[in-house]
Amino acid sequence: MRESYVTIKGPLEHEVTIKGSRFISCILPCSSESDLEEGLSYVKERYPNATHYCYAARFSSNERFSDNGEPSGTAGRPMIQVLRGSGVDDIMAVTVRYFGGTLLGTGGLVQAYSDTTSEAIGSAQPVRMLYCERIAFKCGYQEYNRFLSECNALICGRPEESFTDVVDLISNVPLENRERFLRMVNDITRGNVHIRTLGYIYAEG
Repeated sequence: MRESYVTIKGPLEHEVTIKGSRFISCILPCSSESDLEEGLSYVKERYPNATHYCYAARFSSNERFSDNGEPSGTAGRPMIQVLRGSGVDDIMAVTVRYFGGTLLGTGGLVQAYSDTTSEAIGSAQPVRMLYCERIAFKCGYQEYNRFLSECNALICGRPEESFTDVVDLISNVPLENRERFLRMVNDITRGNVHIRTLGYIYAEG
């Protein structure tokens, strides 16, 4: 379990033309094998009839990459090296090539796939994801207003809210803030509170 990691907001794309060949690097979030398959399908539908769909992906301590018909080691491997060096996880890059008629050679292909992927990632917006406990409790409306004024520094995003005669709240609390969050809730409610854990997720911090 990672306490935190950096990923990107996507999808995004970057395109270059080298000696008549179009290289389009598509960067997408990817946290599982199914995300990888869905991402590949998305790119193939967006750019049909391309010569190659080379890819690289890093997620949950796994790595996947493919040259998709390019000479061995000229596409997928340089792309995964770019992803490793980016410091970003849960990410995939699919570089689409439309062949322009001029052979680039082994070195030219490595450079093209590496540079296109690197430039695409360079334009991405990084996002820090934090491992959070989902904590639920109920409070009165006066307590709710105080909670909103004090919770921002301790949770990820805005709490989920449901309003009846009381307020039902669910907050994503980074593990490092858990004890401070619980003290704050107990202080606001004067200890008259039932706190529940609903599980754990990664949330944008």
